[in-house]
Amino acid sequence: MLITNNPMFIDYMKENYPEVDFIYKDVEPLEILRIGRNYVHQNYKLLTHPLYGNFRPHELFYRTIIIEKSEHLDNESLNLIETSINKIEDILKKTKMRDASDEVIKDYAYIDFQIIKENMEGGYKNV
Repeated sequence: MLITNNPMFIDYMKENYPEVDFIYKDVEPLEILRIGRNYVHQNYKLLTHPLYGNFRPHELFYRTIIIEKSEHLDNESLNLIETSINKIEDILKKTKMRDASDEVIKDYAYIDFQIIKENMEGGYKNV
């Protein structure tokens, strides 16, 4: 399952991975991690790191995660996503979200898209 706030995935997933469950929400990136955490509580496992890429939380306009159904609660995934959420929340308390032009925001969308796309094409080997 792919969960994202990046609109670049809408057509891409339909055209290239119609068999993969896909959730697109027009929400803040932190909310994507919270949605992912809810799935982890329902026995899903993270296949991508919640803080992939070299983004500062106040520059985090898009976030995409890939998860898969598991037989049981994956404590490592739960710890990782909880720690990631807490880290972002702590930094955002001290740092205001960066203002950015539409072009810069599009660049961030493209970077997010490419990182996740490479993971998908590589069979999730770069987790």
